Amino acid sequence: MVVQERHTGARLVVAEARGDQTAGRPHPVDAALALDLLAADPEAKVQRLAVLGATVQARHTDNIVLAGPEGHEFCLSLTD
Repeated sequence: MVVQERHTGARLVVAEARGDQTAGRPHPVDAALALDLLAADPEAKVQRLAVLGATVQARHTDNIVLAGPEGHEFCLSLTD
């Protein structure tokens, strides 16, 4: 896992995915890279991402799972 500890803008976290991390949901497309995003206002970002073609797949207390137009899932989480 690679995490940029100090940041002033976008934060990129790279981690190897092991096993089925889809909470029992089948992936429509095999993902080579999992993307998780952080936002101070997740609902505003969900609206913006929807305009770009993303769809909400699931809502959890700590994140929102979305899928891009090609079916690749990613998470949007609240920043600290």
